[in-house]
Amino acid sequence: MQSQKFSNSTPIKQTNMQKTESFTEDFDTSMSWDSAGSGYASVDFTELPFEPDSTCSSLESSSIEIIESEIISSDDDEIMEESFADLMEELLQLCVDDTPWNHFSKMHHIGQGSSGTVFLSESPNGEKVAIKVINIKKLKNKQLLLNEICAMQNIIHPNLLPLKEAFFYEDAVDSELKVAIVTPYAELGNLIRFCKKTRHNEKLTALILRQVLKGLSELHRNSIAHRDIKSDNVFLKRDGTVFLSDLGFCDVTDEEGKCAGNSVIGTPYWMAPEVIKFGASSINSDIWSVGILALELFDGEPPLMSKLGSIEAAKLIAGYTGTVAPAGPMELPERFSPLFRHFLNNCFALNPMCRASCEQLLNHPFLTPCEDVTFSDILS
Repeated sequence: MQSQKFSNSTPIKQTNMQKTESFTEDFDTSMSWDSAGSGYASVDFTELPFEPDSTCSSLESSSIEIIESEIISSDDDEIMEESFADLMEELLQLCVDDTPWNHFSKMHHIGQGSSGTVFLSESPNGEKVAIKVINIKKLKNKQLLLNEICAMQNIIHPNLLPLKEAFFYEDAVDSELKVAIVTPYAELGNLIRFCKKTRHNEKLTALILRQVLKGLSELHRNSIAHRDIKSDNVFLKRDGTVFLSDLGFCDVTDEEGKCAGNSVIGTPYWMAPEVIKFGASSINSDIWSVGILALELFDGEPPLMSKLGSIEAAKLIAGYTGTVAPAGPMELPERFSPLFRHFLNNCFALNPMCRASCEQLLNHPFLTPCEDVTFSDILS
């Protein structure tokens, strides 16, 4: 098993997507790219929940399920042991071989992420940090852990949550092997809290999206798809800095911006149709999730969440047809300004190749007025 090293010097290569680099003023007719519990938990399906030719109406609720690991034969045991040894070797190269609690004091539990438990901690000099502790034994895809650490170590951007340190150790309490990822502490927490407490107008929505897209653009430039963009994974500091975080599901993309394999990874309400139906993750499926995040910021929750459970929502999303997603993602579109509506349309093109790129969205007139605006300017 080899971990993928990422570097700012290796930007994503040009794809076959044919998209213009600017937006016209005729927002409704310039769609030249279009072709004919809480529900917040991320999932990683090891098999597709739908057959590619299935229709939404023919599926039962039991069609979507997380498939448990297959039965492993004695021959497979040897392969698994060899792979696990490779993983240990990789982690020893990437991480400090020590427990984080020799370097930081644990204060209290502050969250449960898709791949680990998060603690608020403090360094000897009084700096507060967040430490995500991951139990290696419980990971279904251990390569994703290597991807996450490599990406955080090698891709640095003001809007990507930075890695302070990573530790690999055997827990003294339960004797389990664990990895601890140390990052700065974002005082205002993630956007879920922010969405519930603060009324979002389009200006505030645009301000947050601009920073999210800047961080995501840097991932895409380095041939990385995030694959789990949602409010849980966007954090705010008191100074207004927005961090895109949790690269636990990120993966390397090919020259066309596509991830290998056909795993259905992400969180149902934010997933693009092609991810749910075909397991086809890409940098373009990230753009769909950005559109859902935009609606979540504006409305306080993602589309469909208050009406459908995650399985029912996934069925509906997988059944979308046409060129741009119907009323589900953009219910009552007339309540949006023409600029915001046009921005969303370019996130929700059903053909993934027809969606805007991060750079194109950053140049969209819905976001450009926010270039020199701060949170205090909008909230004052």
